[in-house]
Amino acid sequence: RIFNGDRDASSWTLDGGSGSLMIEWKPEIRGRYIVLINRNSGPGADPWGSASVKINGKSIGPMAKDFSGGMVLVIDLGSAILLKDAKFDISGSTYPGLAGLEIYP
Repeated sequence: RIFNGDRDASSWTLDGGSGSLMIEWKPEIRGRYIVLINRNSGPGADPWGSASVKINGKSIGPMAKDFSGGMVLVIDLGSAILLKDAKFDISGSTYPGLAGLEIYP
C-alpha cells in the first residue's frame, strides 16, 4: 500500500515529498537483506530525506538521508528473520519513490 502516492508500470512515487510505503508478505518470507532500488531519476533527484524503517512493526532506525535517484540501498537486519511487513515513512522534498525492492536470505 502506498499512502499519498501512485504506482505505474515501472515504479512508485509519492505525490509530494512525504508519505509512507507499507509492504506485507502473506505468507511470511525469510530474509536478512532488504535491497531498495531507487527510481532512475539521477543522483540527488527525488531524495527520501529523513526516512525511517519499521520491520514487523519494530523500528530499525533511520535510513541514509542521501538516498535518491539512481541509488541502491541495502538494509542488513543482522540475521535472517521471518518478514511479515515493512513500513517506510518518508520525509523527502520532491517525489521520492522506488523502482524495486528485493529480499535476500
